[in-house]
Amino acid sequence: MTEVVAALIWDNDRFMICKRPPEKKRGLLWEFVGGKPETGESLEEALMLTGERTEREAVSVLTSKVSAVLVTKGAEGALWAKGDRVVFLPPTKACTVDTTGAGDIFFGVFLSAMLSGGYTPQSLDGEKAEVFGKKACYFAAKSTEKHGAIPSIPNFS
Repeated sequence: MTEVVAALIWDNDRFMICKRPPEKKRGLLWEFVGGKPETGESLEEALMLTGERTEREAVSVLTSKVSAVLVTKGAEGALWAKGDRVVFLPPTKACTVDTTGAGDIFFGVFLSAMLSGGYTPQSLDGEKAEVFGKKACYFAAKSTEKHGAIPSIPNFS
């Protein structure tokens, strides 16, 4: 199984995205921040964009600078943080065969639920983040049970 970590970092109405390296498949396309941790690197270490030593310290630094942070942790679920409030989003069990696109599906489902519910990153509270996050974890997990990004997207109905 391939582990991937990704983050959705937003400040007011701006989201942090990045370009894929040119030498990678689908090079130079825009995507959410994330990737496969290097060999021997844990998901917590991959999150340390801030230079902090622990996941909690990194989240604290990020949330002091931006509105909210949403981080996928692969088979360990995800977390949402805003200010000093951190909500752990438990994983959904899946028979994983391919993680391609799971992070994008997670963020797409979360953002869709948030926006269709009339919320913004500023108005979203921990209770709603947990509801939207559990839904996102479910669809992301189900997307790993088939090969390929497009064929693995679950039906919402």
